[in-house]
Amino acid sequence: MILFVLPARTHLEDQDRVLGWRQVTADRQSLRDLKQLVPRLRELGAEKVVVSDLDGQSGWLLGRRLNVPVEEWHSLRRFNVGKHHGEASAQFGKLFAQLESKWTSNPDIPVKGGDSLKSFTKRIAASNSKLKAQPGTTICVADRRTIAALVNVPEAQLEHGRVYQWRTN
Repeated sequence: MILFVLPARTHLEDQDRVLGWRQVTADRQSLRDLKQLVPRLRELGAEKVVVSDLDGQSGWLLGRRLNVPVEEWHSLRRFNVGKHHGEASAQFGKLFAQLESKWTSNPDIPVKGGDSLKSFTKRIAASNSKLKAQPGTTICVADRRTIAALVNVPEAQLEHGRVYQWRTN
């Protein structure tokens, strides 16, 4: 079984800005909120934490609290928005909508300095295969878009402070 948890929020997310492939320190209060999930994760039998290297702060915190091993996977990295890191979400949303329409005919078109739909999809497929092969109960700490792509659910349904279960068999 895979347990999904969103990483602790950052100051950029609090300002409604997009995150790229840069490590951004999590907000202290958000880290405290993340700690509150530990009893539930322990109850569900968590045996390992896997996390993107960019969200390692949240993954390592859970690993320490649960006393379980932590692995950082490059394949779990969030969608790379390239030069748009730190840009207002609404502004980037317009650009992303334009790209989505172009991706229907050519998924190889990248965001300037970032990912294309094809590269993100390949990375998610690799993560999906690795997660399904994990024995026991694994916690996957990843951003909203990555989790949504892994389990094929709408991003809007995912909330901070919740644990999502995914049975792989």
